[in-house]
Amino acid sequence: MRLQADPSSALSRAASALVKEELDAGRAVRLTIPTASMWPTLSPGEAVLVRGAQPDELRLGDIVVGAWDNGWRAHRLIGRRCQAGQALLVTQGDNSGVVDEAWPATQLVGVAVAVRRGEREFNLQSAWARQAGAGLAYLLRSQRLARRAPGQLARRAVLKGLQLVVRTGAWLARRVS
Repeated sequence: MRLQADPSSALSRAASALVKEELDAGRAVRLTIPTASMWPTLSPGEAVLVRGAQPDELRLGDIVVGAWDNGWRAHRLIGRRCQAGQALLVTQGDNSGVVDEAWPATQLVGVAVAVRRGEREFNLQSAWARQAGAGLAYLLRSQRLARRAPGQLARRAVLKGLQLVVRTGAWLARRVS
């Protein structure tokens, strides 16, 4: 999901620089979620608390924020790769059937540590939230593998089933946390 509306504007570039400066200084920053790509885990309009992070601190299932040409994106970490000596992160939105193209770990901005829903704040780094996130990452990775299954009808059935399980799991995680 994009975390900025218009990355080409001077105001947007200045805001991005300020946020990056705060994160580099070790302070957490609250950002508003504008899209539904992480729904139902994160809904549009909710505020997430993001802290700076190094790639080696991340765990599968974490919601990571990366800098992209068109702004910042918060998606779930579902894998890592190394290509030509460069560490790559593989992410996907909980509400997306498509895996993001692997991106360099140098683009990592931070990790979401909490989400504010109304007057309550929920810890996304608690043991329970991390286990739920890891389970969702596993299911999202399973979708990618299911695309390789032989037979179009079987493949579609498996993908639809996995999508339902991912959304149900994210919905339950949202309700319990």
